[in-house]
Amino acid sequence: MTASAVDDVNRDTMRAKMDWELQFRKVLDRFMKRRRLELQALPEEIDFPESYRLSTAPREAVRDALDLAWVAANERDSLRLSLAARGATRGPWRLALFCRQSRNLDELLPLLSNIGLRVIDQTNFTVVLKGQTLFIRDFRVTSRFADSEWSFVIESSLAAAMDALLRGEVEDDILNGLVLRTSLEWRQVDLLRAYCNYYLQLNDRFDQRRIHGALLTNFRSAELLYRYFEARFKPDAQLGTPSERETGSFPAIRQELIDALDEVEELAEDRILRDVFNLIDSTWRSNFFLPQRGATRSISLKIGSLGVINMPNPRPFAEIYVHARSMEGVHLRGARVARGGVRWSERRDDFRTEILELMSTQMVKNAVIVPQGAKGGFVLKAPVVGVRGSSDAGREAYGIFIRGLLDLTDNPKGAVPERPAELLCYDDPDPYLVVAADKGTANFSDDANEIAADYGFWLGDAFATGGSNGFHHKKLGITARGAWVCVQRHFRESGHDIDEHSLSVIGVGGMEGDVFGNGMLLSNNIRLLGAFNADYIFIDPNPDRQISFMERRRLFETVGSSWRDYNPALLSPGGAVYRRGAKDIFLSPEARKWLGGRSGGFDGEAVIRLMLAAPVDLLWMGGIGTYVKASAETNDAVADHLNDAARVNGAEIRAKVVGEGANLGFTQRARIEYALKGGRINTDAIDNSAGVDLSDHEVNLKILMSSQSEGGDVRSRRDERNLLLREAADEVCAQVLDNNYRQSLCLSLERERCRFDLTPFLEAADQLENAGLLDRVGEAFPSRREMLTRGEQGLTRPELAILIAKGKIVLKRALLEAPGVLDEEWAQAIGESYFPARVRSRYGAGVRGHLLGREIAGAVICNKIVDQAGMSFLAAMESLDPARVSEAVGLYLAFDQILQGDRWRDAVRALDGKMTTERQYELLLQLEEALAFLCRWAWEHGRQLRPDPRSMERWREDLKRYQTHLGASPEFTLLTSAAPEAARLLFLNRLRDFPALVDLSRSAQQDLGQVAEAYEDFLRALGLRQLASLLSEFKPRDVWERRLQSSLEDELRSAAARFVRVELNSKYRDLSAFIQGYGLDTRLAKIQALRNELIETAPVTLVPFAALISEVHSFVDACAAAGGAAPR
Repeated sequence: MTASAVDDVNRDTMRAKMDWELQFRKVLDRFMKRRRLELQALPEEIDFPESYRLSTAPREAVRDALDLAWVAANERDSLRLSLAARGATRGPWRLALFCRQSRNLDELLPLLSNIGLRVIDQTNFTVVLKGQTLFIRDFRVTSRFADSEWSFVIESSLAAAMDALLRGEVEDDILNGLVLRTSLEWRQVDLLRAYCNYYLQLNDRFDQRRIHGALLTNFRSAELLYRYFEARFKPDAQLGTPSERETGSFPAIRQELIDALDEVEELAEDRILRDVFNLIDSTWRSNFFLPQRGATRSISLKIGSLGVINMPNPRPFAEIYVHARSMEGVHLRGARVARGGVRWSERRDDFRTEILELMSTQMVKNAVIVPQGAKGGFVLKAPVVGVRGSSDAGREAYGIFIRGLLDLTDNPKGAVPERPAELLCYDDPDPYLVVAADKGTANFSDDANEIAADYGFWLGDAFATGGSNGFHHKKLGITARGAWVCVQRHFRESGHDIDEHSLSVIGVGGMEGDVFGNGMLLSNNIRLLGAFNADYIFIDPNPDRQISFMERRRLFETVGSSWRDYNPALLSPGGAVYRRGAKDIFLSPEARKWLGGRSGGFDGEAVIRLMLAAPVDLLWMGGIGTYVKASAETNDAVADHLNDAARVNGAEIRAKVVGEGANLGFTQRARIEYALKGGRINTDAIDNSAGVDLSDHEVNLKILMSSQSEGGDVRSRRDERNLLLREAADEVCAQVLDNNYRQSLCLSLERERCRFDLTPFLEAADQLENAGLLDRVGEAFPSRREMLTRGEQGLTRPELAILIAKGKIVLKRALLEAPGVLDEEWAQAIGESYFPARVRSRYGAGVRGHLLGREIAGAVICNKIVDQAGMSFLAAMESLDPARVSEAVGLYLAFDQILQGDRWRDAVRALDGKMTTERQYELLLQLEEALAFLCRWAWEHGRQLRPDPRSMERWREDLKRYQTHLGASPEFTLLTSAAPEAARLLFLNRLRDFPALVDLSRSAQQDLGQVAEAYEDFLRALGLRQLASLLSEFKPRDVWERRLQSSLEDELRSAAARFVRVELNSKYRDLSAFIQGYGLDTRLAKIQALRNELIETAPVTLVPFAALISEVHSFVDACAAAGGAAPR
């Protein structure tokens, strides 16, 4: 091209540029005048590149310039959707993105595709505005959906959705296509996404893309699903209250939705849509229409779990699902009043399954405290780089989660709960929400309490236990101390006094940890041969007890210490500290001799497997991780893949005792497998319950103190409260440890009971299963057939732990449902014992006005009864009807007080270490058998008795008279002086006669001593005391023989009582005179002969007993006929 031609082109280009600029300014001027804007609102110093001017009309450029000016002023990117050509409503469309930094195409294309746009072409422009470089990404797009057509509504909603995507406010997935296919806005689509993501946690049939695809394909149904949600929860006075909506606006929208669902062609899509419909129907509350609180928008859904059709068991009472762009989580509650920890989960795909399992464990653990079990957990949706970044992201997600929970929780203010006007509720008032620290959230409690304070939440800093102003669990060492109480019982039962003799231990954890560190300082007799955690393996084959104890204490008191800080000079020969991730570890000869490993190298996981299976006295679980499974279980079923390579089977454990200070160290099936081969183990819920128990006391004490504090400034009231908490800490800890003692004792007593008679356990398990509280498969509980085939081995301690916890739950539930029972004076007095003495002294009558007074009383009562009477109490009721339960509870507590049962138990407890546990348990079981008989007698005879002084007074007087009568007998006089324990047992055995004698005495208006004397004369004359003793010692072969045995014992006592009644109504006051006077000597001799024959033959069945007792009743019938009384 010649120079002249080049000049011509340049002039044409310059003229075109000037023409474009002129047109641009004219359009801009008209635009400004029309909108009455100041010219200064648009910077004049804007330089568009040549390529932009050639492709963009001035009119469009003005709009772009305004958008760029907005971006520069607000420091936020913007976008705009418009027609690429006039009238081209079906496309192509122009999508312009205005940004401060150039965005990569691979970042934008997936967003556009997911929202339903197909890119035809795109151009990138760099624009300089007042010296600032800005960028325009210019796309020509069409809709992927044939029926989509441009409109101002779509322009607005699509632009808003893209803006939210670019700002990271909403997830990028195909569900965003609903913005283009329907009239829904992106927040409304995100509401459906929340339901889809929650549904994803409930089912394992459909993945996320399949669920989203079902809504996108059936977009009309999807839009109606949202409209139905809106009809339920949108605050609108015209729609009325929730109950008014049920009969007003609901039927029409429901029918429209059902009609749309009927048109769905694909079966799986129909299932998905109907399940989402069911989830919306089961939603009690949502924060969707509430004003946003906090920096991040979230959606919370409170679900009534029983209404969800396809939900895996066990079903919580209710749950709250929290959904946000960066996280999601769920909080599951086993009851309206429930508590538990909130953890930072790593199980992105099935975190609800993890939380559900933990909630079930928490239900068992919380059986000892006032609230039932709850558990919460959240996950981050995207990986975070770096430890600090991860910690900050976790803290932020935790805050979002806590706000999501509080959004849907009532604040009690007087009789009416305080809640936002925009919050519509389809459930009853629900103010109780308490959380605790858990895995990953140990340092977040103060954050939670600050958020609660921001909400003005009524619990204040009792909302999140473990914060600055509460019981410091690690300083108090409460969880480890509670587990140690359980460990002491295991060894006491095996005859090993760990307070006097050395104890070889393998542990999971590090000295820096709460449970492990505190646990390994509870005795200086501990010989810690080895331990491991996530980072290190510690081995000390032959430690010096005192030296190693002092070094462990030093590590515990050193902030940030680890096993690598253990002084190597203090290790025994062959000891060392290794990195767990080491590829080759060459164990010393001393270590190999003890661990039994081959020569050569091991990796760290192999060494851990050897340690777990090592022959030691105690395996102390004090760290995070599931390291023991059952032989039949897979690692996938355990769902702790970080420790797959280190895990062993329960049958391989050679430790004599396992102490589960930490959660989930064993699977339940592993515990059972280990126990069936003779290992001594409870469950984590039993062993480490002290932590949750102490937290519960903290919450309830703070509720009490807050409700009773008046006057003064907030700071001084809180300082006074905190001082009182510190002063009460020792007494509270003693109460908590006593619960560990009683629960572990309960398991031991239940083991003895089920070996002798499995019937109550069979019946109790059936009751709980029928009530939906026991999932035999999910909780690894044996079937009825399996229980019967075990014979005398009975149920293991881990199985009994499940049964006991469920029994407490159902008993507590029934008491709370029984009208007025827990409001009675005696129940309130029992509830007061929950509080430390100095607290009762400080607040006096205010204790009885506690917001959870009924629940506290119910928990104390249920713990006492089940820990003492076991599952036999539950089985004896036959029905879980609240009225029946409350009557049974009243009878048990009344007779327990009449017999002064607590004095008896304390006396037996004082013999720990001085008497064999077998003998102690025999004494305690005799007491409970006597109480069970007294309750059954009163029940069968329709006797009403409550544990209040007036109701019990006459029974107490009668018991004193009966004790006086027994004490005067030569038999008792001799036993009391020679063998006091035998005298106690004999007294308990004779208590079976007591209620019938009291009944006879009262009805005949005769002295109780005289009646008792006549009763004894009859038994002595016929030799029936020895017969009764033989009958009680008979070993039944099955359930039916046990029932017959019990019935025959009752029949024998009944016969004696009937005779006494006949004698008292006759003219004779002496048995010998009665027999001779009515000529019954021959009949008496026959009975005596039959008795002697039975004793000599030592019967192997109950038939001879039944025959003889039938003859006794015939003899009494003859006596009645002779004496003029009507026979039976």
